[in-house]
Amino acid sequence: MKVLIPVDGSPASIRALKLAIDQLPKASFVIVNVQNPAALGLGGGGGIMPLEWIEQQEEEATRKALQRAVAVCSEAGVTCVTRSERGAIAETIDRVARGEHVAQIFMGTRGLGGVRGLVLGSVATQLLHLAEVPVTLVK
Repeated sequence: MKVLIPVDGSPASIRALKLAIDQLPKASFVIVNVQNPAALGLGGGGGIMPLEWIEQQEEEATRKALQRAVAVCSEAGVTCVTRSERGAIAETIDRVARGEHVAQIFMGTRGLGGVRGLVLGSVATQLLHLAEVPVTLVK
């Protein structure tokens, strides 16, 4: 069985990874980090920042998120493969899940809250509508 776990460095994404490992210790784990300029918190300033700087920020965020996730897998004695992607987060997670032929997705929820959450919607909600496999959301 192959399981996809999107990680973004948040405590919720690490909890999702740990739950997946606890529930499916013999599964193959695919850990993906998706970068999107909006996820870097650049707001409207992303257009004025040099492309190299944006790419450096994305690479650093990816490195940190994946490093922690790989450490969790190592501590648990399970192997994983990692993927670094760029794009719309929910759509990219769904594309990777289909391409990797995973049987399930475990995903942490962070919650935007307030007006931002109402306007943008949550990545988790978007993924639930897109995914063709079971999605376990972990708070």
